Amino acid sequence: MSDRLYRKVRGGTWYGWYYEPDGRRVRVCTRCLDKRAARAVLRKLEVRAASGNLVAAPPSHTLRQTLEHLVFGPSALSLSDATIGLYRQKAGHLLRVLGETRDINALQVDDLDRYIGQRLSEGVQPETVRKELATLRRALRLARKRGLFGRDPADVLPELKPSYRPRERWLDEGELAALLAAVPASRRLWVLLAALAGLRKSEVEGLDWQDLGPG
Repeated sequence: MSDRLYRKVRGGTWYGWYYEPDGRRVRVCTRCLDKRAARAVLRKLEVRAASGNLVAAPPSHTLRQTLEHLVFGPSALSLSDATIGLYRQKAGHLLRVLGETRDINALQVDDLDRYIGQRLSEGVQPETVRKELATLRRALRLARKRGLFGRDPADVLPELKPSYRPRERWLDEGELAALLAAVPASRRLWVLLAALAGLRKSEVEGLDWQDLGPG
């Protein structure tokens, strides 16, 4: 079985492949750094496939249907407009590169590796690609709960660790004074709240007089 285990980078996670009873080859990420542990995971999958104890294959479901459910389905009712807008933007790139009619149950690790390579070649930052994969991961999890995706999303999605660190920056007294002088009088209280309390735009605009107590 050792010839069916491989790494994409030295010291990285082990990947492997096995055959389904119908002859279809399935590539998986074992999520193991230890080769012996990876071999055990791959062997377990192979035994399950050979014994016929796998659950019935889920119905075909396209990538477009999967992402549309994320953006427009019932679960989206609890999301903010900003989050939905972010998902729609990321979904556009996923559909363009992977294909709108791609069956999500046919997705393989290699497909997502190629996706990452193409997006990076287009000049986007790794953190942007990570957010796009996070969007796909959430969509696949929803599809799995609905019985439309038969695997753990981690089996097909490579792990990209976040590398983005927000820049620490604040205004000094002179800069704040210059900013207040440059904005209309009607916006100065807004600027003061944002700058002195460290609030986000949504937090400033969501404040009400009842939120301001004594002391």
